[in-house]
Amino acid sequence: MSKGSKALIGILTFLPIVLGLAFMFYYLMMIKDIVLSMPQDGDPQIFLRNNILSFINTPIILLILSMIGLHIFLLVYYIVHAAKYSANQSEKVLWILLFIFIGTIAFIIYFFMKIIPAPAKPIDEIVV
Repeated sequence: MSKGSKALIGILTFLPIVLGLAFMFYYLMMIKDIVLSMPQDGDPQIFLRNNILSFINTPIILLILSMIGLHIFLLVYYIVHAAKYSANQSEKVLWILLFIFIGTIAFIIYFFMKIIPAPAKPIDEIVV
């Protein structure tokens, strides 16, 4: 794997954390807007029931969908990589279970343990 490919996979590996932090920030700002627009008198449950759909908008849906898509892509990529390049069967099973049950943290650990130390292939060995 070339250095450019490793860098791209590294960026994509850390992107779910960045998107997750962006989602948390956006969600907290949405809660702040709800609290600030809530009337002082009256029942807050009726206000929320009548206005909750106005607070769920396109950016938050796109952010969630991009996080889900990226996570599925990384899950498939890392499972295929572990199945292809792991030394023995128990190591393959361990990594695949970690990817499925732990997710992003397992991706980061695998990236630093297996992808970065792997030697880059010379250009003449790359099969097109």
